[in-house]
Amino acid sequence: MLLRVGLRHASRASFKLPPVKFKYAQQSPSSSPSTESTPVITTPVITSPVTLEKREQHENKRRERPQWKENRRETHFKEKSRNYTNMHDPQKFKSKNRSRFMDRTSQSVEENLTHLGINVSGEVIYGIYPVLLALQAKRRTFHHLVYKDGSKPLSENLQNIVSIAGEQGIPITSLKPTRFKRIFPGDQVHQGVCCDASPLPLVMLEEEWLEMQSEGKAQQEVEKNRQLWLYLDQIQDPMNFGAVLRSAYFMGVERVITSAMCSAQITSTVSKASAGVAELFPVHKVEDPVKLVSSLTRAGWEVASSSSPTSGDKKIALTDVASFNPKGSVLLIVGNEGKGISPELQQMCHTVLTIEPGRNLHPHLHCLNVSVATALLLHSLRQRLTPHSS
Repeated sequence: MLLRVGLRHASRASFKLPPVKFKYAQQSPSSSPSTESTPVITTPVITSPVTLEKREQHENKRRERPQWKENRRETHFKEKSRNYTNMHDPQKFKSKNRSRFMDRTSQSVEENLTHLGINVSGEVIYGIYPVLLALQAKRRTFHHLVYKDGSKPLSENLQNIVSIAGEQGIPITSLKPTRFKRIFPGDQVHQGVCCDASPLPLVMLEEEWLEMQSEGKAQQEVEKNRQLWLYLDQIQDPMNFGAVLRSAYFMGVERVITSAMCSAQITSTVSKASAGVAELFPVHKVEDPVKLVSSLTRAGWEVASSSSPTSGDKKIALTDVASFNPKGSVLLIVGNEGKGISPELQQMCHTVLTIEPGRNLHPHLHCLNVSVATALLLHSLRQRLTPHSS
């Protein structure tokens, strides 16, 4: 046993090797032995002649590189480092990307068509039914038709549009889906067709007809067929304006009238919101709405208005539209959602109609959208004005 322990101690003392030190090793002075007593083992770097030759060739090429390449190289790395810095600065990164994409989204449809080589001389209407009904009604002057021609066959309505435009001699351009998408920024529902056409103006209401009504010359016609007219008092939202036109056309309203000032015009947005009704159904305008109401009142018409937020302040009695039974023709006045009906017209109304809700309403949700409320009122009035067979 003692012999075995002695041999083990002798072997450790005899074969103990010094620690290996590398050239780039980092050791603390306290933990590492002195360099005088311990030899340093270094590995020489052997560089082949081929490597040295490649290095010399690379240096020669760099020296012979033109100055404009050097400048472009430096600009590239500066721009790359600047972009990397902006990514860590949210404000700079946001503004940089906004300016990058604002060129396309800020341009109008007319400007995008001009970039594609199509000069716009009127306004651009879009959508299947607005364009189709506009071509059929022939109330506009058409300058150019553009449609999307993809791999799929054209729909029946789109084929009719192209056929009618060809018969009328309108220039036609077909674009691939990728190019046609550049025309409409955002999420506009174009349905693959647009047309450059002249604006559609409002029709002035004939003053002679109003004078005949006030004098009672058209009383026999009124008694045979009780009419329903709609006056839009300063409705400026084109989406609401178009939706009201669509409801009025469906409910059989004889005439839709609006004020000449402070009212929406027949634009491409109105035509699209009305599903093309604005192309077929003329919208009249009057300079003096007070004169209109006075003339119809003298002719025996009943003037009714929709209830507005200001109706309760004037202590006007509200009548449920379900219990309203007009004796003659009716002029329904609808105001905008903000101001309601003007005070002058409100005082001339015979009845203020309201729609009873189906539940207790929240104070901030006490009314309907103007287009929805108008559709419900027109539906109830049309049922009561329909002539009954004797």
